[in-house]
Amino acid sequence: MAITEVKVMSVPMDQVNKILSEQIADDYQLYAAPTSMDDNQGMLIVTLYKGTIDGGSVAVDDITDATTVGRSVLTAADAAAARTAIGAGTSNLVIGTTSDTAMVGDYTPPAATTAIAGMVKQAAAVADAAGEAPTASEYNALLAALRTAGVIATA
Repeated sequence: MAITEVKVMSVPMDQVNKILSEQIADDYQLYAAPTSMDDNQGMLIVTLYKGTIDGGSVAVDDITDATTVGRSVLTAADAAAARTAIGAGTSNLVIGTTSDTAMVGDYTPPAATTAIAGMVKQAAAVADAAGEAPTASEYNALLAALRTAGVIATA
């Protein structure tokens, strides 16, 4: 047998015992704990049902709005089969460093050169020029910081 009828009731707090006893006598059962309580109006909201919760099974093919992929996940024998059903881990991805491969997570790019694009470090801070025209000393400090960081070549 399955659930044949469900109803939700607002029960005045001072009549909970009386009303629930009447409903139980009429073959209703209280579904779990009371749904909520409205303290302002002194009402208890309860859900009652007739029949039994029999824990019956549902066949995957009986789920009318399930997709083919969804049904495959539900019937997968193990996690690997479920991943296959959704297409996870089934690519032909190749790890490498070329334009048609995926880069490994711990890859460190090469240092930049005039011929190779690579990683450069942040240059050290250089003080702003003191006047309108930078002095040779200020300009050379900037060049030295850029060379040390690898932003420009040393020679």
